[in-house]
Amino acid sequence: MDAQLGQLCELLGSLDKDTRKQAENHYVQYRATNLNQLLRSLLHMISTQPNPVSPPVKAMACILLRQLFDSNMQGGVHAARTIIDAAALQELRHGLVEAVTNEP
Repeated sequence: MDAQLGQLCELLGSLDKDTRKQAENHYVQYRATNLNQLLRSLLHMISTQPNPVSPPVKAMACILLRQLFDSNMQGGVHAARTIIDAAALQELRHGLVEAVTNEP
């Protein structure tokens, strides 16, 4: 899913409103059905060194990951905590520290 998610992140940054809206709908559907896998994929996209994704895609992955835990966003922290498994949260904690530590 990382390659497809990378393409989706690219489309989410599109200047074309229709393209972006389709990408948003697809992302919301994927988030609702595979949240744990989405977390792992986003974490992989931001932490892999050397990073196989472009800087705009990496930036969008960071934004999406942050929004998952933003209580002001629809589907944010309150909804997410109830369906994220403990292993994914632990992986996220360690992965974020590693990603920030290794960021050039």
